[in-house]
Amino acid sequence: MYILRSLYLLWLIPRSWIDAFLVRNKPFALRYACMKKWSEKLLSHYRVILDVQFQEQLPKEQPILFVCNHQSEFDMLLQMAV
Repeated sequence: MYILRSLYLLWLIPRSWIDAFLVRNKPFALRYACMKKWSEKLLSHYRVILDVQFQEQLPKEQPILFVCNHQSEFDMLLQMAV
């Protein structure tokens, strides 16, 4: 099972580089959508389940800054997926 997952990752990484190369000169919204798609794909590959709690308590009328402490390699993927 782990061998198949590793092989799948070996296929995903070059494919993500190609996608990044193709959208490098596109508007920010398109680049962001591409990064979000790849983040969700990698998280689903590792069977990570996101459970966002207390989302309704976040202020909607002012900006919010989320900071990762980089405890794992999933920090940035999680931020992009959410």
